[in-house]
Amino acid sequence: MDDSPSPRRVYTPSGRFDAADLAVLAIAFVGAALTLAAGLAYALRSGNYLVGWGTLFIGALLVVGVMRVVSSAKCRNRGVACVLGLLVGLLMLAGFYHIDQCSRWAVGWERIEKLPGYIAFRMETDDWHFLGDGPEGRLFAFVLPQPTQAGRNPWLAGPNGWNWHWCFFLLEIGAFVVLPAASGWVRAGRPFSERFDDWFASDMVRVTPDSATALRQALADGSLAEWVINGVEKSQDPESQAEVTAWYCPRPSSEHAAESEVYLMIDSDRAVLIEPEEAAALTGLLPGLEALAIPESTKFKPAATAEGPVTKAAATTQVWSTSDSVATLTSISGPYVDKGLGNYQVVLGLVLSIGAMLAPIPVVLLFVASVNVLHDAVKMLARWELIVGGYVAVVGFSLYFAVLRWYNAEDPVWFRVLLWYRRRVITQQAAQRTDALFPPEHPETIYAEVVPRRAWGDPSRGRKESENGLLLIEQERGLLFEGDRNRYIVPLPAIISCDVEEVTRMGNTSGLFGIIVVVRIAEGIHELPIVPLTGIDGANPCEKATALQAMILALLGSPGYEETDG
Repeated sequence: MDDSPSPRRVYTPSGRFDAADLAVLAIAFVGAALTLAAGLAYALRSGNYLVGWGTLFIGALLVVGVMRVVSSAKCRNRGVACVLGLLVGLLMLAGFYHIDQCSRWAVGWERIEKLPGYIAFRMETDDWHFLGDGPEGRLFAFVLPQPTQAGRNPWLAGPNGWNWHWCFFLLEIGAFVVLPAASGWVRAGRPFSERFDDWFASDMVRVTPDSATALRQALADGSLAEWVINGVEKSQDPESQAEVTAWYCPRPSSEHAAESEVYLMIDSDRAVLIEPEEAAALTGLLPGLEALAIPESTKFKPAATAEGPVTKAAATTQVWSTSDSVATLTSISGPYVDKGLGNYQVVLGLVLSIGAMLAPIPVVLLFVASVNVLHDAVKMLARWELIVGGYVAVVGFSLYFAVLRWYNAEDPVWFRVLLWYRRRVITQQAAQRTDALFPPEHPETIYAEVVPRRAWGDPSRGRKESENGLLLIEQERGLLFEGDRNRYIVPLPAIISCDVEEVTRMGNTSGLFGIIVVVRIAEGIHELPIVPLTGIDGANPCEKATALQAMILALLGSPGYEETDG
């Protein structure tokens, strides 16, 4: 008798979708795509259509649009999602060229049959204007169609051989049509809970290639629990790591039955079903899977029932916890909640960061103008070359290094401006609360963001589940987090582990890093992925996360601390 485990079930989309929602969203998306086509035609007519770069930017917008429509309509039919991306992309591409021919050559809007000939004409006659002759200048070029000419018929001429313009047209097809279609196919294939009528969430951890190989073997022979205990080797090396993703549907509330299906995926392998017992064992690696049985909302106590004082003075000296070995998660009530990253704050922060990003441009232009002014002022002198050359050498090189520092990949100034603004908003909000855990202006506070694993690979969950706030670490009370919506009180003995992991995979130290603090709570265990942003030493996000981990480990190893068993 063969005792080998049966092959695991691979996730397959059900093929269902909400027809009414999909129709409404598709019509709105088509309108948005045609608006983009009109905007792109205007950019072309004004000489501002960048070869390649502009195409990829519009293609990225279409990809995001397709994925949002598929997600919102809960479309689990890959064919329908693919056709949606294909049709919208074709309308976008055809609309772009049709609007151009109608506006440039005074063609009637109904003369769609002329479009193929006009595209061929454009490929034969377009010109590219490069910004410079050097390698850097040839990275950027603008498309310049041939001006209209009396008596010229731009539709009858046939293709006149292959040229680079046809390559560019193929790029447009790929960006406007192929990528949106492929994105729809991929997005519709994500695991979906038919019970809760919602998309699965995902938690991800990066392990070494050897550990991933052992996991594949464990899935094959049914020894996943043993792999969790003995085979997990996390990796911080972007050149040598594999992503292990668990797909699951968090239990909405205690009134709802739990979703029993959990799928596991390694890198780009297909997601396979794991047993409930295996999912329970996997919580040792991904504590967020506890949300299968324990709704997240039940872990947070209402502010009115939190034990301890409610005045600011008392809150700065006492811990609101039933036990020193249990962390307390409290939802904040009152008027000063969930305003740190509202729509107004997000838009204003974006405007400030874009302004900071573009700020060096007028400075550079001013420097170029000053060189011309200086040249005109001293050109009659005998040694004017030395004066102008010295000015360019001193001021120019200083400006050059200042611009490099401004756009430093590991800590760009525009990003620091954004963080400064967000911290200011969070600090002002916390200062208005009468029961804050500590004074928001405390000199040792760290501005940080709690980013659950579910939001690492799904930006749509980031706004809803991530939380900005102020972090203070003390010997007496442990980790204190005063957030936008919640506050966390983590006594040192409640900490089970504290590791550094990469939240976003950038491939170098400029990626987003955080510390993964696993803590005991009354209902079991809870994971707090904390990303330190400002108020802590470090030249890049990796160093900041490492410094925060060192601070916590130093307190855990201090005299008088002894970890308790959970």
